[in-house]
Amino acid sequence: METSLIPLDAEKPRLLHALVRKRAELAGLIEYKRGALQEKVAELQHVDATIRLFNEGLDVGAIRPKSVPRRQPAFKGVITRHVFDALREADEGLTCREITQQVVIARGLDPDDYDTFQIILKRVRANLRDQRNRGVLTSTMLPDGSLVWQVAPLDAPCRISDSRKVKGAD
Repeated sequence: METSLIPLDAEKPRLLHALVRKRAELAGLIEYKRGALQEKVAELQHVDATIRLFNEGLDVGAIRPKSVPRRQPAFKGVITRHVFDALREADEGLTCREITQQVVIARGLDPDDYDTFQIILKRVRANLRDQRNRGVLTSTMLPDGSLVWQVAPLDAPCRISDSRKVKGAD
């Protein structure tokens, strides 16, 4: 970190240090992404050249780009936090779709976007199963076959496998 950038008599030196670090981080990320982009452009040019070897008359510019599915990245624990927030705020158990709806809204995503909803639904289902296996959540099957999820009572036994228990906690 370049400390000589920030004057010794700066009004908020910690804030300035944090901003300088953040700028350096973003500049490094941009530089990395530019390098990755240049690699992909080079790969594309090689593929174009190979296509022209087999068919000189083919207009490679007319080939439509294939759409790449959007990812909905979440930092570790974000989905879990939103799932528990939804369950804590509910007066009674919620279905997986109801929980997913609340997670989508909490993350600021479009609840009407079917593809995004399906991606988040898969993540919520996996999270719910994992939390049930740990003994943190319980599920009850309704007559229509859907599951209703709730936070497990505090006196419920924890079902974490022996390999995941803390050593010396007996």
